[in-house]
Amino acid sequence: RSLNGVDTDDASGQRIRAKRAAQAEYLANLVQTRQTSDPTERIVLVGDFNAFEFHDGYVDVIGTIKGTPVAATEVVRGTSDLVNPDLTDLIDTLPANARYTYSFSGSAQSIDHAIVNAAALPSVSRFAVAHVDADFPDSFRSDPNRPERISDHDGTVTYFELAAPSQISIGDVSQAEGNSANSMTFVVTLSAPQAGTVTVNYTTNDGTATAGSDYTTTAGTVTFLPGDVSENIVVPILGDAVFEGNETFTVTLSAPSANATILDGSATGTLQNDDAQRLISVNDPSVAEGDAGTTPLTFNVTLDAPATSTVTVDYATSDGSAIAGSDYASATGTVTFNVGDASEDVVINVTGDTNFEPNETLTLTLSNPSANALISDPTGTGTIVNDEGVSVISINDVSLNEGNAGTTAFTFAVTLSAPPTSTVTVDYATSNGSASAGSDYTGATGTVTFVAGDSSENVTINVSGDTTFETNETFVVTLSNPSINATIADGSGTGTIVNDDGPLADLSITKTASDPTPQTGDQITYTIVVTNNGPDTATAVTVTDDLPDGMDVVSANSTIGSCTTADPVVCTVGTLNNGQSATITLTVLLTGAPGQYVNTAVADSAETDPSGAAGPSTIIVAPANINGIPTLSEWALIGLMTMLAAIAALKLK
Repeated sequence: RSLNGVDTDDASGQRIRAKRAAQAEYLANLVQTRQTSDPTERIVLVGDFNAFEFHDGYVDVIGTIKGTPVAATEVVRGTSDLVNPDLTDLIDTLPANARYTYSFSGSAQSIDHAIVNAAALPSVSRFAVAHVDADFPDSFRSDPNRPERISDHDGTVTYFELAAPSQISIGDVSQAEGNSANSMTFVVTLSAPQAGTVTVNYTTNDGTATAGSDYTTTAGTVTFLPGDVSENIVVPILGDAVFEGNETFTVTLSAPSANATILDGSATGTLQNDDAQRLISVNDPSVAEGDAGTTPLTFNVTLDAPATSTVTVDYATSDGSAIAGSDYASATGTVTFNVGDASEDVVINVTGDTNFEPNETLTLTLSNPSANALISDPTGTGTIVNDEGVSVISINDVSLNEGNAGTTAFTFAVTLSAPPTSTVTVDYATSNGSASAGSDYTGATGTVTFVAGDSSENVTINVSGDTTFETNETFVVTLSNPSINATIADGSGTGTIVNDDGPLADLSITKTASDPTPQTGDQITYTIVVTNNGPDTATAVTVTDDLPDGMDVVSANSTIGSCTTADPVVCTVGTLNNGQSATITLTVLLTGAPGQYVNTAVADSAETDPSGAAGPSTIIVAPANINGIPTLSEWALIGLMTMLAAIAALKLK
């Protein structure tokens, strides 16, 4: 609508102003709809707008179309801001003295415009006004022979460089994450430089990397000035010391300017992990079993260095020689190491008892570590240490007479050092010594069993009796293969079959005194000779001399064996072969009054003496001049008495 009547206050003026505002807003809405639908579309508005490049005080027509209307307080009829991004009126690009396209009553004005949007503006290489009207005299208007002033408006001329749009690309980037804040630079390139400015928007998006913890969200616009073909986008990276897999995010390009298209609009940024995985291991603990209840067996699970992020690993128990349910409580679970932690415990409950048993084992196995860890030692062996004492087994020796018929029971006592808390067993077997199984005794094998609380059991071996003289004979009962809860201290019991069928050995004894007529106070020496007259060997030969009162032992020695020096004197000679003798020298001190002394020495042995005994040898001693007083024989006394009687008779006469 023309400006005619726009300045009146009547209804016509109001209608004209409203119409001009409505036309401007309609065109503004049309432009905004198209550039919203396609931001790359290049829009050019040209023509006689019947409006100045500035507002006229009534309606801001050109400002409304461009998206830059003045405030409603500055014009009679205000309009809304409907365009974004704003448009550019190319008349504004000319010098002030060239901004006119019309001459009215001598006043130069601009009512012809070429208006472009942001997408088209980079393609404008030149704008000009062809002054074929306003610069010539008005008198030319009616001269049919002159071309000047043939029109009442100057034409506007816009030059566009519509070269092929450049292609925009962005490259991928891969780099170490780092342990602290750093940055990642993406290079955005044009396939060819442009005469005008090229722009393209960008924004980051999460992949496996997370904005805020791995990198900082970044968005903006890359601007290529004329001739420029490379620009950078810098994304802040949030480095850390946490082990994690390589992580990615993307930078996406969008909304290029009209003089460019996107060839590769997505770049992947890869954050390479540069933090080491933690190494997990488990120890091999042991614990005493205990007698009742449960005892904790503690496995220590460790990292080679404190965790910089949460580390987890699964665990499970399995049987070794220990059995879940009876020896320990099985368990499964997950060990968790928080940041800064390098050691955690897994506790397995061991069941106590009073049974002796060998040390037993179970295994704790680690598996399924978190991604930031590896297992260096996957198994720990737990040892349940037996704390019950080992029973000590012994067997005694037995010595009995053989007997003359049937069998004699040789009972060997097999004993434990203490009553056991669980069953103890030990095997036994007989073996020959000088006795022979079958003829002298009945061989036997078997197992001795001690129930809990029992500490003594018997093994009985039957010995065969006979009437044959023979030396004592032996056999052995040997213990072996004790149960695990016992050990053998004395594993050999000797059975001695004592011969009770006497051999024939005839002992004789003689005894002589060194002085048959000693005086009181003298020492006399007896020589005692004991002889085995056979026919068999005499064993356990002894000689006993029971001194009468008035005699004290000074010394006693034997050529075979030894003698005591107490009264009675006993000489242990031992064995005398057939025809062999032993001589005993016995010295005594006479302390008694004068008189007759009978001193008897008796020999004895283990064998049968066919004469009943060795027989005593009797020595009679009649001491004289005891205590230094002279003594007379019986005949001297009789003679003396006869002589005294004769003297007495003579005196009586």
